[in-house]
Amino acid sequence: MAPLTYNWCEGGRVPTRQSRIAPLRPRVTCSDPAASSKRSTSSCDKRRHHALRAESHKSNRQTANSASVSAPPTSTSQTNNTATTSDDATNAPAATAAAAAALDLTTTTATATATTTTQQQVKSTWTRVKSRAPTLSLTSGAVVCVVYPDGVLELSDGRASERRPRVHLSLGANALAHNPVRWNANDNKIVVEWVCGSTLEVTRPPNHEEAAVSEKDWWLRGRKNAVLVNFRVPSTAEPVPSPDFQPYPDEGPHAPRAAEVSVELDQGGSWYGGAHLMRQHWPLEEGRWEVGPHLPFDNGPHGIGMLVGCHWVSSHGVCVAVDPESRGLHAGLNAPLRSRPGRAVPGSTLDGYRGGREEDPWPRRAWGVGVQNCGRPLLPLGDIAQDAGDRMLRLQSRLGWEDDGVVHPWCRVAPRDDDGTASLRVCLSVSPDVREATTSALAPMPRPGRSPPDKIMQHPIWCTWARDHSGVTQDSVMTYARQIAERGLPRSAMEIDDRWQQRYGDIHFCPSKFPTAKEMVDELHDLGFKVTLWVTPFAEAASETYREGAALGYYVTSHSATPASEEFELGISLPGTALKFAVDLFQNLENGMFRWWGTQPVAALDLTNPKAVRWFLAKLRKLQEETGVDGFKFDAGEPCFLPSRANTHAELAHPAEYTRLWVTEVARHFEWAEVRCGWPGTSGTHLLTRMGDKDSMWGIGNGLRALVPQLLTAGVLGYPFCLPDMVGGNCYWGQSPSEELMVRWAQTSSLMPAVQFSLPPWRVSERAAGLCAESLAIRGRFAREIARIAKDSAVSLEPMCRPMWWLDPHDTSSFSVNDQYSLGNDVVVAPVVERGAKSRSVYLPHGLWRELPTWECRVGDDRCVESPLVVHEGRQTFQVDAPLAKLPVFVRVGSRVEAELGLTSAAAMRGN
Repeated sequence: MAPLTYNWCEGGRVPTRQSRIAPLRPRVTCSDPAASSKRSTSSCDKRRHHALRAESHKSNRQTANSASVSAPPTSTSQTNNTATTSDDATNAPAATAAAAAALDLTTTTATATATTTTQQQVKSTWTRVKSRAPTLSLTSGAVVCVVYPDGVLELSDGRASERRPRVHLSLGANALAHNPVRWNANDNKIVVEWVCGSTLEVTRPPNHEEAAVSEKDWWLRGRKNAVLVNFRVPSTAEPVPSPDFQPYPDEGPHAPRAAEVSVELDQGGSWYGGAHLMRQHWPLEEGRWEVGPHLPFDNGPHGIGMLVGCHWVSSHGVCVAVDPESRGLHAGLNAPLRSRPGRAVPGSTLDGYRGGREEDPWPRRAWGVGVQNCGRPLLPLGDIAQDAGDRMLRLQSRLGWEDDGVVHPWCRVAPRDDDGTASLRVCLSVSPDVREATTSALAPMPRPGRSPPDKIMQHPIWCTWARDHSGVTQDSVMTYARQIAERGLPRSAMEIDDRWQQRYGDIHFCPSKFPTAKEMVDELHDLGFKVTLWVTPFAEAASETYREGAALGYYVTSHSATPASEEFELGISLPGTALKFAVDLFQNLENGMFRWWGTQPVAALDLTNPKAVRWFLAKLRKLQEETGVDGFKFDAGEPCFLPSRANTHAELAHPAEYTRLWVTEVARHFEWAEVRCGWPGTSGTHLLTRMGDKDSMWGIGNGLRALVPQLLTAGVLGYPFCLPDMVGGNCYWGQSPSEELMVRWAQTSSLMPAVQFSLPPWRVSERAAGLCAESLAIRGRFAREIARIAKDSAVSLEPMCRPMWWLDPHDTSSFSVNDQYSLGNDVVVAPVVERGAKSRSVYLPHGLWRELPTWECRVGDDRCVESPLVVHEGRQTFQVDAPLAKLPVFVRVGSRVEAELGLTSAAAMRGN
């Protein structure tokens, strides 16, 4: 059920069809020579033809429905109705009159321009005439929401007009061709119903002081200056007429019905939040995030990662939050106008799909899980100079997970039995600035109440993964630990990664690889390490754990076997995996078994079964008692790691419910623990939340450059204890970090909430080892501050590491700073994340900032040159020298940190 939008062609307003997941087409004026391309000209011809058909359809529908359709009122005289026009604002309440003044509905226009090589940023053209705009309004705190008959909403808090968010509802052609059937409001609610059956309710969210807030509305607690939009689209809603007019060739009668609420980005400024992405743009509108399933993925079909939230905030103080339990929840931000699933475009940046005529469709883009995606392009796309994107934040509730353009693990899951109505609840609020918008977004989220152990926050974790991968043994662990101790390096935990078990799923050490596991753990304790083990919810068929648990019904099964044709269709579209799927077909996998990132088929623990969870926890605790291990690294937990047509003990209200159960019902029971996935509701734990596996490379595409944007995004989403991935990356696919990359990675991580090493720096070079040790020494100087901030964040849920705008939320220059972060409010870290750079530009917030002095030393040379104490004034950009040995750090003048470090005296600093 595709919505209708209005384009302007030679002065005429013509309805055009909008794709169910596609971005809005740019509204172009065909008489503009700059926009008179071949495509725009032909499009206008089609639109004229389409307009005639729509008008004919409109006339027929008006005749058929004349008895049931009433025009929206144009005054406030009707009973229980506060509808007003802008010309009649004097009859409205004072607040509404003020809002009408703020919402001056004079004509606002913007046009898309194009050159032969680039498409400039497209802004929506939106034109209204006062006398034709009857409205309904609702006041909630300082915010007034105004609703128009054609499904456009506006919020205002009395500030400048360019800051008010404008929201669009996906209405079919019938809804725009006729007036609403129902159109009324009172002091507490706006209700609108259109001919097509779609309905809108706008209310105030529950007051945070009200005790009786239903469990399903937990995400609304504490929202201020906000309205709750409930948009429902029934399965009986008619699609847009004129099926012969299809702007995109992949659209057709099989388009999924959806309720869509979309927000114009440019009215909100810069945007943050949403989710971890494989290419983490900061701010988000610098990328092109395609609309796709909004749930935790291991590299999802549109680039979504393991940590997923359900709110977005903007630099103008706008907060958009969506109900986490929305059925078939899909989301995207600034989706690409040209490079879309199912559509080939010359010059597409998607590897493997480059070239082809514009009218030729792409093959379906297929996404599996784990290693099946290693050859996929990293999304979201960038390069907005070539494609500005649709400039919209799109939220959708679909009747299912099917998508004509993408195959992914959940697309085959049948929807739950209900009334067939797509319903989307979105909370919209406006705050004075982006920091207050973020605290408003975090208000309903559960608080941990306590931070991770001080030791793990102050000293690095040492993991075996990048060093040994699956070849880890007791001898290799002890060799690694003794090397760390001999070098005098700080340490918190030795993390024994994949695979210490004999078979995946077994919860005991492999006797051949770890013959005396308890003695090993005891020796590690003596060396100053806590000991943690890597675990997942998976078990292979040959494991003792699976045989026991399957007999008890503790593992997820499938409702039916997956048809061979579907598996082959998925596999054949993924380069390098068709053979793997062919093997699966002949292997005749057991019910519930599926492929993950390993080569062995596995089953997933049924976390919806409380008995299965207690059974699993008992096995982990027994292992602790027998060997003395201190905790666990809880890997996976994303719903993409479930079999097709998953059959669970209790029905999953939403696929991400599996993630919530993994974090809150399993991992949180252990003091020393980390997870890598998250979903709204999982923030209330003391656990470290690890970033996804990073490649040993520099760029924003899952390399070093992505660390700071992902750290900041985790904070905006309510996860202050963010653990960056291991220094130097995972050394996948033959990658190995250079000396420079290893050192810069260590420096970038050094003042984040926690630090994790895996590849020994001395394997890279002795100089790398020395400089990595220096980065850890810097961390040691701030250990007390890190502990204090961690404890504060456990109560407030404010980020430990903050974006520059958190310190100065009205400074527009801070909104795009994506390679710096602050530790609390008094320490700014500006690492070098560009290959070969020996200096960098730094932007500091308001105030005076003292640069942390450093000493230029060579390994083995006692002569060191101390840098001078330099003070910089904030709200300006300046260049700072940053040779490989230097991490630029700045401390607020007059702060407690400055006094504790003795920065007023260079000599005092030398002794720390």
